[in-house]
Amino acid sequence: MRHKSSTHKQQFSNLFIILVVVLITLPLFITSEDLITKFLSYSGLSVLTQKYVIPVEVKFVAAILSIFKIQLVANDRLLVLFKGGTEAYRAQIIWSCIGWQSVVLFFVTLFTGLKRGYTWGSRLETIIIGLMGTFWVNIGRIVIIYLLGYYVSHLSAVLFHNFAGTFMVIAWLFVYWWFSYSYVLEERQAQDEQEVINV
Repeated sequence: MRHKSSTHKQQFSNLFIILVVVLITLPLFITSEDLITKFLSYSGLSVLTQKYVIPVEVKFVAAILSIFKIQLVANDRLLVLFKGGTEAYRAQIIWSCIGWQSVVLFFVTLFTGLKRGYTWGSRLETIIIGLMGTFWVNIGRIVIIYLLGYYVSHLSAVLFHNFAGTFMVIAWLFVYWWFSYSYVLEERQAQDEQEVINV
């Protein structure tokens, strides 16, 4: 059984600080996104992402869209959706749209969220859960874009891609840290005391 933080007040204080950090860094992050994108492109990371990450994400997105009984054709980076045998929507997943921004924001919150005093085991669990959750949030974001383009319009998909996706990531980070403080992170002092009692 995991040991919760000493008080709910401390938990939500930490959550508030994390949310403030995200909101403060978000405008700076958005304005410097083009610069960061160019840096990643020149560094060669974009090539690796295009070759190894995007094909995996495309397969996950295609599998989820198939649940909605949507006919589609996919290759390593392109998904074409059909309705009644006619092409209804197509969009290409490029390396700059796979969600690396949310991964950076996630790591920014780690500096505030994983304060001293938590056991290394619970910290590792928290990081693993965060990485897996961030991955699936990005998959969900991409799926929603395709669903909007398929059922609503191309414009709705573009608007969601440009704006709503960021709020989706912020909501995920808030829920993630609430869950981590409540059920995952274990205070080192409490664990040491428990070991002494067991001895």
